[in-house]
Amino acid sequence: MAPNPTLTPTSTAPTRRIHRRRSTATELLSSSGKINVSSAALWECRTSAVEDLFDRYKLYFDKYDVDKKGVLSIDAIHAIIERACDDRPRILAIVNLVDAFGSSKSKELNLAEFTTMMNYIGEAIELMTPYAAGDDIDSDRKISSSGIAAAAIKLYERSKRNTLDRVEEKLSHINSIITMQGVEVEDNNNGPNPMDPDFNSFCGPNEMRYLALVSHNGMKETMMKFVIANKNVIRKFCLTGTDSTMRMLRRVFAGDDTVMFGPSCASGPLGGDAQLVAMLCREQLGGVIFFQDPLDAHPHNGDIESLLRNTKIYNIMHASTTTSATMMMHTLRSGLKNGEPELLPSFFTTLQCPSVARYKNAQDKVIMERVAHMEEEKVDVWIDESYSSRGEF
Repeated sequence: MAPNPTLTPTSTAPTRRIHRRRSTATELLSSSGKINVSSAALWECRTSAVEDLFDRYKLYFDKYDVDKKGVLSIDAIHAIIERACDDRPRILAIVNLVDAFGSSKSKELNLAEFTTMMNYIGEAIELMTPYAAGDDIDSDRKISSSGIAAAAIKLYERSKRNTLDRVEEKLSHINSIITMQGVEVEDNNNGPNPMDPDFNSFCGPNEMRYLALVSHNGMKETMMKFVIANKNVIRKFCLTGTDSTMRMLRRVFAGDDTVMFGPSCASGPLGGDAQLVAMLCREQLGGVIFFQDPLDAHPHNGDIESLLRNTKIYNIMHASTTTSATMMMHTLRSGLKNGEPELLPSFFTTLQCPSVARYKNAQDKVIMERVAHMEEEKVDVWIDESYSSRGEF
């Protein structure tokens, strides 16, 4: 039988118990591969580095991934649990493990899922040993592998619930900003976004390229609410956009002499989007926030597609939803507040899509081939004329 690789499952948050004495699967596995409670009770271990843990998991994973498909079947996982414990686990317990930690319906675990499972199995083993509970050590005490599996699942589900609760708590105060529900458009003095306090920017609006704002008719109110909610970031840029959006911006920032406005373009259907494309090509735009209405038809769809395509060609910051625009605001705030222009490079320098260089090289090749062909034609004409003048035809 192949030697049993050392396992060291531990919590997915290694810093949580980094200074605590704990028993992990490495110490709980005797040389025979069986759980040895007494040796675990006498062993003092320290949390290993995450990279080292991953290498150990991968060693075990590769051993049981016999067909090298990058996944472990229920049978393989059953063999792993059986080898690590002193009894044969019920197949239902293994199925439940795979269902809990797997992300597909194929009843298999990939390496990442297997690693997560082993982390929680190690934590479950720790909690179920007399050492962890502070009980007197009983070397004859048996630990049910099915019980360990059930405990690991419960720990994992509790961890997921706690994570979701934390996420929900963090998002509760910005959901209205993302969905634009409950934001008062009349409130121009105190924006409703608690994450939008005023701050000092490391550079002025005239030192950066324009930030363009565009919104379709069905998204005008959403754009106004968004601007009000994020006005302390938006006001740090020189603003441009299509006609009605620019009029909205002037209304929102009325009385604020610190806000700088660039040129106002025409309405979208009258060429405003095309004007923004021209500004983009002249290296005047650093970013675009474009709230499109996906439920309405637009007569200037060609101009819209051109604007979106050129934002990709020139690789500028671009947001088309309130969620992506909110993320963009966080990035802009961080870059301006902390003096990190690398977070908003398109406002300072000209960028390009990586495929542009390949396109230009292909164009140069076409031109060179055409020039070479024209030179060959000139030589043929010269030869023909030379022979004709000597009467050799």
